[in-house]
Amino acid sequence: MERNRSENAEASIQDSLKRIAEHLKEEIEIIRQEIRKHISNDVELQNQDALICSIPGIGSVTSAVILSFMAGRKFSKAKEVAAFLGLNPRQHQSGSSVRGKTRLSKTGNAFLRSALYMPALTSLKHNPDIRAFGQRLRLAGKPGMVVVAAVMRKLIHVIFGVLHSRTVYSPQTAGGSLNI
Repeated sequence: MERNRSENAEASIQDSLKRIAEHLKEEIEIIRQEIRKHISNDVELQNQDALICSIPGIGSVTSAVILSFMAGRKFSKAKEVAAFLGLNPRQHQSGSSVRGKTRLSKTGNAFLRSALYMPALTSLKHNPDIRAFGQRLRLAGKPGMVVVAAVMRKLIHVIFGVLHSRTVYSPQTAGGSLNI
């Protein structure tokens, strides 16, 4: 935001805005290092981080965000996690006459949903199971954002499965079908 602000700011405050942006960049890096240190100091978090990072398309930043939101919460099913994040479908219906499009409920944490957006796009390219899932949805005529939302939900199911089973992610059959 500060870089955008500096592009349109007067020349007299350009230097000040650049200093602020550099300071913010340094603070962000310090916080990232503290997060990495916290995860590396806790054996359970370290194991969970390794399991989550074994999924193609999910990196250390996304893993840390997921671990921070799921810490202390006990879920028994992947559907509960998806509902907690607001990635469950909600039908728009009233009586027999109003039938709108089904949408995401978005009742959960918007920050965590947004943190899953880029990993979903990356998984569509680099994870063979997710790529096959996305292709099936596209062939069924689903719009692009519906596919991305479904992939975000599928990633949560995969993450839950990896954490619940305590096993590293391994791609499914050669056909690439993912039935979780």
